[in-house]
Amino acid sequence: LAKLITMKKGTNPDIPDMGVDIKGRYRFSFDSEMTMLQDDIEQQVATYLPEFLPVNVVCSANGENPEEIIIRITVNGILYELIYNSRSSVLSYMNGV
Repeated sequence: LAKLITMKKGTNPDIPDMGVDIKGRYRFSFDSEMTMLQDDIEQQVATYLPEFLPVNVVCSANGENPEEIIIRITVNGILYELIYNSRSSVLSYMNGV
């Protein structure tokens, strides 16, 4: 999932539309971008990782640090939490509950 979120479209020439490209496309934590990011992740999972369906994605700005986007992905009842820092362009894993 993390690789799909960070992968830039065109990285895999055989599947040019694969990848969310969070680093290039979602640099700011505006509400409209959160909705687009959620939809993009869900669509990418449905297309390229159907074994993870059903998937639920919730993205939100971190109220304590506006440079961070919190991404919560639920797959088969397991919640995965990731944080993307737009300043450092790092996607880090918080936990799987």
